[in-house]
Amino acid sequence: MQSAYEFLKFSWLVDDVDGDGVSFQPWHKAIEIHPYPMEPEIGECGIAKLEMAYGMTLFRATHQFTPAALGQMVRIAMVEGSFPSESFMAQTVNAGIIVHREEYPAKEVVFRPGFDLFRLADRLRLVPLVDGSASNVMTALTVSRTAMARLVGEGVAEATLNALGLTPAPSVMVRPIPADVSAHLHRAFSSALYGAVQRLTSQSQALAYLSALIDHMGTNTDHHATGAGSRNRAKELHNQLINMQGKVPTLEELAGQFSLSVRTLNDEFKAEYGKPIQTFITEHRLNEAHAAIVNTDIPLKAVALRLGYTHTNHFLTAFRRKFGYSPGTLRKKAVADRNDD
Repeated sequence: MQSAYEFLKFSWLVDDVDGDGVSFQPWHKAIEIHPYPMEPEIGECGIAKLEMAYGMTLFRATHQFTPAALGQMVRIAMVEGSFPSESFMAQTVNAGIIVHREEYPAKEVVFRPGFDLFRLADRLRLVPLVDGSASNVMTALTVSRTAMARLVGEGVAEATLNALGLTPAPSVMVRPIPADVSAHLHRAFSSALYGAVQRLTSQSQALAYLSALIDHMGTNTDHHATGAGSRNRAKELHNQLINMQGKVPTLEELAGQFSLSVRTLNDEFKAEYGKPIQTFITEHRLNEAHAAIVNTDIPLKAVALRLGYTHTNHFLTAFRRKFGYSPGTLRKKAVADRNDD
């Protein structure tokens, strides 16, 4: 699978640190996490990267400042990267102010909560400055222009890029965006999940963000069929999902079966069942696991594998997060209840 990036490098601008920066690998299934070097009296920062299906990439930069940083604009790194083709990037921050001194194109832009940064380019080179008056988290989504067209439909993708003022490329713009739209990106990088489940959950939130952004910009010109045809597709997909075991399919694979964009299929399913596809899959499989643990003696590892979890620990974490107790605790209670009977 092609990464959203050909290369991405952070060159440190802080004196007296080990190494001159960090380069992210083009494709890595696990989360990559790196600390930013920073004077300890100012605070500490770090960046994490997660790559998903369709060549989408999420970045999260966390900035924790001390009172000594109050009123400072903190320079951290020179950021350089290139994409295999023109790519769309959206960046949002939950507090404070971030200034980008961009070189491609040459301009200075400022974004803050309620005003998100958008980019369409085949490369980037910039120095970010972060307002030390407020600790914050910056989340960025990158997806190629062609992948975006597959996800939301070519007409919708181009209309959205035009509405954001990003064409022709290269272009960098800041636009006012409602908090409920940006919230999808803030939720996309969950540290409570792991492995394939984490990537699929992040992918679902990224798609929800694109859908919300398109609705906000009024560029939803992908007039897919509604009524009985839409409901029938949603019901067919629902029946397929509740009878499916093992590896979780990607949203693109499911959309391909119905010759629809990922966004259209997800919208149809959500309209019928009240949940995005990936949320439904996760919740349904965990409910199945709960029933299997209570009613059978199948080993927990076998339950996890049957539901598509390649690592038992990932299953245990997701189960506890949903139900508030571990599968082992539930199994012991179920065995005790059967013995009492």
